[in-house]
Amino acid sequence: ATRHYRERHVAHGAAKRVVQDHLDRIGVAARVDELHASPGCRVQYALPEPAPLVSIIIPTPDRLDLLCPCIESIRQRTNYPRFELIVIDNGSDRPDSLKYFDYLRGLADVQVLTEPQPFNWSRLNNIGARAAHGSVLCLLNNDVEVVDEGWLTELVSQAMRPEVGVVGAALWYPDGRMQHGGIVFPPSIHRPTHAMLGVKRGGRPLRGRVSQSMSAV
Repeated sequence: ATRHYRERHVAHGAAKRVVQDHLDRIGVAARVDELHASPGCRVQYALPEPAPLVSIIIPTPDRLDLLCPCIESIRQRTNYPRFELIVIDNGSDRPDSLKYFDYLRGLADVQVLTEPQPFNWSRLNNIGARAAHGSVLCLLNNDVEVVDEGWLTELVSQAMRPEVGVVGAALWYPDGRMQHGGIVFPPSIHRPTHAMLGVKRGGRPLRGRVSQSMSAV
């Protein structure tokens, strides 16, 4: 068992050096880390300097029970250096919601926009995009909570690669099962579906799959 581990460790180290040498040779600023749980490497791409401003757009019709944990998790658990929040109040009328919006308006780097028309997610995000100051847009649902403080750094570092158009995050249910790991179009069911739906966090199908190309996000 010890010999097998050492051979695998050497193989991991060799893979890391090969990938790092390749990235250095083609001029890509990135750091390569080993994946100890399974064969493979994780490539962490460098952010531009200065890091681009990210506009996080969150439409919400009331639902303070969702919105407050969402926003507080972003503000407390995000290590990315430059972002603004754009909250779009879509016809909220509960007193507690309106009071919270007043609180948000008093914070730095937070905008609260009001749009009373019937809910239309695309239209609301377009309204937020027009008000955004950032060069990167992050479209976020109000029922999401941040669990990894590096989430936005990882997304932006991928999005700023010239060959990448859009980036999505892995979404997890509270019980540790995957809700969304990208969208695929399997020919057997003739419709798009969420990849790895229901897989437990840390399960075998996810080992080594830190980032990957998908049909949609």
